[in-house]
Amino acid sequence: MVGEPRVLWSPSSSVIRDSNILRFVNWLREFYGLNFEVSIDNPRENVKNYDALWRWSVDNLETFWETVWRYFNVTSHTPYTKVLEPAKMPGARWFVGSRLNYAEHVLGLPVG
Repeated sequence: MVGEPRVLWSPSSSVIRDSNILRFVNWLREFYGLNFEVSIDNPRENVKNYDALWRWSVDNLETFWETVWRYFNVTSHTPYTKVLEPAKMPGARWFVGSRLNYAEHVLGLPVG
């Protein structure tokens, strides 16, 4: 008989409060009016909460990736004209028309 899965690790409230995912979820609420719950006091509840965020990211693929682009303040030397074209794998092209400098983002170096 299979019972409740054993929890191997559970983050503290301070770890959750300082997490990148909480910052992203709060940003989505502020700028897009999206409300994904994150429990500070009950980490196990966040398994279900994370599923809602994941489902939104899958059901709204272009919007999700555009929010990631904006949240991380991606610098493009030419603007993108479309987030995803075509929406199928293989062959998908992301942020069509944009031109990025990898070193500029990874190393934080201004190039240009």
